[in-house]
Order: sequence, then structure tokens, then C-alpha cells
Amino acid sequence: MIRFIYSVILASICMACSSTTPASRYFPQPGQGQYRQPQYLTPAPPPPVRPLDSCNAQFYRGLVGQHEGVIQFGALPLPVRVLKPSATEETESELLPQILTLPAFVEVRDFLPGQEIYGPSVSTVTDISVLNDFDAKRINIELAADGYVQQIRCG
Repeated sequence: MIRFIYSVILASICMACSSTTPASRYFPQPGQGQYRQPQYLTPAPPPPVRPLDSCNAQFYRGLVGQHEGVIQFGALPLPVRVLKPSATEETESELLPQILTLPAFVEVRDFLPGQEIYGPSVSTVTDISVLNDFDAKRINIELAADGYVQQIRCG
């Protein structure tokens, strides 16, 4: 009896599968089933590279806070200008009280690349406002009044 029930169920399943009605075709929507690259894998332009300074002064930032005596000017590959606060030998006059508002004076020493450490350099005392000869390949070392390096930059 069980065999009979099984055969009836099997026959009904076979008849349902072999019906003459055609199977409905599947038509995907536009873009459906297509591979979409995840957002984190999509290429993006690289971030801009920070431009290096033209005289590579960033490599000498370790001198900041050091005394000027530790600088080996002969070993530096580029021209160097050392700026140190200075004063003139003029006496202050009561007729010129505005002298205190004028720009400070600086001692300027220029060193050439490969110059001997104890060789002569051009040293002048000048008004800081007239130093306008900008040279992108020159290292400027600014000193404090006591001779310690305050800043290193190009120019």
C-alpha cells in the first residue's frame, strides 16, 4: 500500500514537471547582475606631494637651538648666509627719538660652498630691510644675539 502511495505521488510530480506550458524566461533589469567595484577599491588620484624647499634647508633643522660654533660651513654644499642681530656704533641722539622704531641692524656673513672654515667671508652690518636679494639656492641661518641658531630657511 505504501508503494502505491509513493507511485501516485511520483506520477503527479512527473506530470507537473512535464506540462506543456513553456517556462517563463528571466530578463534582468539594466545593470543587474553586473559587477560593481566597491568604493574603497576605486582608484583615486594620489595626494599631492609636499614640495621640497629648493635649498634642502629641512635637512639642517637639527641645528636649531645649537650654537653657531657647531656649524661646519665648509661642509655645507650650498651658499650660506648667516644673519645675526647687531647694532651700530652710533650714539643715540635726543633729536632722533624715532631711531627705536627703525628696523634692527643685522650682521651678515656670506659663505661659499667648499670654503675653508677659517677662510674670510664677507661680513657687513646692514639694515635688515635692505636685504632683498633673494636666492632660492642659498641657506639662511638666523642667529639670536647670543649666537644660537633660531631659524634655518631658504632665501
